[in-house]
Order: sequence, then C-alpha cells, then structure tokens
Amino acid sequence: MQRFIILFFFVIGLLASANAQDTLNSLSRKKNIFTLAFYKQPGKDSMVDMVDGLYRVFKVNKLREQNSSIHKAYLTLIPTVEYSLVTGMAAAVKTSYIFAKAPGVQNNSTIFAELKYTQNKQVVVQWVTNIWSKNGKYNFNSNWAYLKFPQKDFGLGSKSSLDLFDQLDYSYIKMHQSILKKIAPNLYFGPGLNIDYRWRISDSATMLKPLNGFSQYGLTNNSNSTGFLLNLLYDTCLLYTSDAADE
Repeated sequence: MQRFIILFFFVIGLLASANAQDTLNSLSRKKNIFTLAFYKQPGKDSMVDMVDGLYRVFKVNKLREQNSSIHKAYLTLIPTVEYSLVTGMAAAVKTSYIFAKAPGVQNNSTIFAELKYTQNKQVVVQWVTNIWSKNGKYNFNSNWAYLKFPQKDFGLGSKSSLDLFDQLDYSYIKMHQSILKKIAPNLYFGPGLNIDYRWRISDSATMLKPLNGFSQYGLTNNSNSTGFLLNLLYDTCLLYTSDAADE
C-alpha cells in the first residue's frame, strides 16, 4: 500500500511538472508585461532586476554594466510592503548609501538603514554599516538595532500547539561592533563586541498557555547577553576592469 501511494504521488508530480513547463512555454510566446520584463530574451542578460524589467517594458535603450566598479556615491530610498508569519503585514522604509570608492581601496563602504512597523504593532529600527578606511587597512562593521517586538511564543518541546502560546512583549537593543585590521594580503583580523539587551519582558496570556512555556523556563523582566569576538576575514574582492571581473 505504501509503495502504491509513493508511486501515485510520483506520477502526479511528473504530470504537474509537464503541465507547468507547457504553461511557461505558452507564456513565453505571449507579449505581456510579465514576459517582456522578467523572462530571458534573445540578446538580453539572464540576470534581471526590477529596473531592468522597467527598461524592457518601456523600451529604454540604456545599458546597465554589471562588471564596472562603482567610483561615485549612490543613495537609494525604497518604501516597501512585506508579509511574514511573525509580523503579519508590514510597512517599511529602507535606505542604503554607497560611498565613492577612495583611491587604493578595493571595496566600497556602505550604510544600510531600515524603519519598519508591522500589523502586530512591532517596531524595527536597524542600522548596518561596513566601512573601509584609507588604503583598506581597517574594516569597521556595525549592526545596531532597536525592536519593540510583541510576539507569540509556543514553548519548548515537541508537543507544542498553535492553540497554546504565551503572548510576550519586550523591547530590545542590539549593538554588534567589530574592528578588523589587514594583517596580510586579503586577510583581516580583529576584535568585536556583541551586546543584546532586552527589557520590560512581559507575558499577557492568562489562559491556554503551553505546557513548557515562558514561566516554566524562567520569567525575568530583563535579559542581557554580552560577548567578545575574535574575527578573521578573508576577502578576495578585487578591482573590476572594463572587460571582465577578476575573482
């Protein structure tokens, strides 16, 4: 009986795969915005992002080189709408800034920032940087964040249930910082410090709580985790040429 069930689903999978391929082939023959923008086309690069897609749809005759080095600063600001099981629907504003590449530095320094508010009344503020010093002697990495993050916790163990959960709420500060020094060609080494601090931790659930939930494994009003790091980075990113990228 078990072999029959496995064979049945195998045949169904083959039929579904063949049907999906026929559908894709049919779509590729049709002229619509989706196929124009995101399918590989004759003479077009297979790596397609949204800007490339818009160029195709509106017939913008402008080449976007992928193998050229970035020598000037770029600022990007993007509003987004997201969804996940933990956050529900979320609205966010994300921005990134790429610094102009300094002479003698192989990598561009970058800053990324994000502000997000979710359907579950969660707040996320994030700041991530990757900064290279003059001549690439030092690399500074930062990952800082603030979260106000109410969420459900279903407890520990293999017998958890979606109907049994703790309704947790807390505030969270994340401060991860590393400093690396070049010690050999393409090789960097240096210390780091990670601080994770949560406070105002509370559980508002009074009924239908999990068997091994938050109160069983230690209810505290705050939590602090601090650790020192030793980082080793091997970076083979080389300067691009106009013809091809060296790796």
